[in-house]
Amino acid sequence: MQATAENTAHIPATSPIATEVHHMNRNEMTYLVTMKLFQNMLNKRLITANEYAVIDTKMRAKYRPKIGTLFTGNPLTSPR
Repeated sequence: MQATAENTAHIPATSPIATEVHHMNRNEMTYLVTMKLFQNMLNKRLITANEYAVIDTKMRAKYRPKIGTLFTGNPLTSPR
């Protein structure tokens, strides 16, 4: 059997869709990690709930997370 050199992917890795998905994933992760850090600061009372809300609003505007907003207000891990 002879190997083929043609692209068999449904969506080429360099397509605009693949680039957008990669960018979206990076924004999702950046938003989630950033907000987790601020959530820790909130839990340690280094910032107030109002300051956290302002930060969250600014981070949502900057990173435009789609999936990440599902976790807003919910802890990402359960307390032990």
